[in-house]
Formats: sequence, structure tokens, C-alpha cells
Amino acid sequence: MKRKFIKVLVGGAAFFIMLAFAFDNRLIKRSYTIESNKLKNDLKIIHISDLHSCLYGDKQCKLIDVIENEKPDIIMLSGDIIDDKMDEEPAFLLLNEIGKKYDCFYSTGNHEIWTNDVKRIKNALTECGITVLAGDKHTMDIKGEKIEIFGIDDPEIGDEEFFSQYIKILQNVDNKNFSVLISHRPELIDLYDAFDGDLILSGHAHGGQWRIPFVLNGFIAPNQGFFPKYTGGLYDCRSAKMIVSRGLSKENTCIPRIFNRPEIVIINIKSS
Repeated sequence: MKRKFIKVLVGGAAFFIMLAFAFDNRLIKRSYTIESNKLKNDLKIIHISDLHSCLYGDKQCKLIDVIENEKPDIIMLSGDIIDDKMDEEPAFLLLNEIGKKYDCFYSTGNHEIWTNDVKRIKNALTECGITVLAGDKHTMDIKGEKIEIFGIDDPEIGDEEFFSQYIKILQNVDNKNFSVLISHRPELIDLYDAFDGDLILSGHAHGGQWRIPFVLNGFIAPNQGFFPKYTGGLYDCRSAKMIVSRGLSKENTCIPRIFNRPEIVIINIKSS
């Protein structure tokens, strides 16, 4: 009887420990390393996606502490930083802080467009010191390296505008320089094959919401449906690598995250 009680006790404890891990919503850092023969010096990018106006500590201190400790060369924001149904103030606590200190680049996600106020949002980000890209190219010099940064609006902006922006980008890539494309949706990977650059940064899939480590990399994702392929990680396009963030949203979804902690992505570009 005593042995049976101990087994039940141990089994119950294991179950609750598993639940604690499954629903753990603490912020994590996820790091990727890629190599490029176009660079003579290493480069560090922080990729932020799908914040959805969530708050991480007092005045976003948890996110800001990670960023300041990592000392990135560039910060890139791949959309849905602001949510269409939540208070946008938490998002701007972060945007105001990082826009003052770092070179930051942003393109929209579907939720910013769903606010029906995307022009004001873009202007507000610009006032924070963040470069808003919508079919544009920004060339910057970092450590003596020329880096080309492109961004494109989410397709919710309208098919005609989206493809107009994308064609403009394809026409302006100089493949002698290291080039990055910020585009919210990873399921458009076949379209990105035409991008003759080096790195594509996306989000949108929220890590597939439910994960089973080493078994299932996502149960459901917007625009990909059940058992999505592009939920989080490093993927190969024709000439570029695509890195998909599992995002930072943790509160504003009817489907909880399971074994899918919100993440901030660190990308180390190594000269080869």
C-alpha cells in the first residue's frame, strides 16, 4: 500500500512538473549562427517578432535587458509588434527605448494593418527612431561593411501593393553586399526563392502554438493550417537562409502556447 502511494505521489509530481514546463511562458533567447563570405567582420542581429503589445516586466525591462546584454549591431522587427485589439502602449515602451539606442528596422505584420490605422503606426515608429520599410532598401555601413536591408508590408496591405513592393525589392538587390529581407509571413518561402540575398526574417506562425520537443514543431499556424512546416527555426531558400521567430505573444490568443516559450532571436553572422 505504501509503495503504491509513493508511485502515485511520484507520478502526480511528474505530471505537475510536466505541466509547468508545458505552459512555461518565460522569455528565452534563441541563437542562430550563419556564415557569409560577403563579410570580413562578424555581425550580430536581434530579431523581434509578434510581440502583439505584450508586456515583459516593468517598462519592458526583461526584453530591454536581453538586448542591452547582447549589444547587437542591428535590431530587426518583422511585424505584429502592435496588436489590433490590445493597448499599444506596451509595444511603444519597447520601441521608444530601442529606437533611441540602436539601428532598428521594421516592416508590418497583418495585425498592424488590421488596426486600419497603419499609416499612423508607421509614422509613430519613425518618430521613435525606427526605420520603416515598405518595398524600400536601406544601405548602411557597419564595421566597414555595406549591409542592404529590405522590408515589405504584409500581404494584408493588398495584393497589388504587396507584389509591387516585392518586385521593387527584387530589382534593387546588389548581391555583392550582404542583404536581409524582413517579411512577416514564412509560408511565402517559395516566393522568397526569387530574393537574391542572404537572409530572410519572418514570424507570424507563433511557433505553431503547441509543440512536442523533438517530435512536433507546431500544431497549427495562421495561413498554414494544421501541422505547419514553417513555425520556428532555420530554413533554406534558393540563395538565402530564412529564420522564423516563434514570437513573443503570450496573452492574447485563445490557443495557449504549449512547450513553446516566447523567444527573442539572436543571429550571429560569421565572416567565412
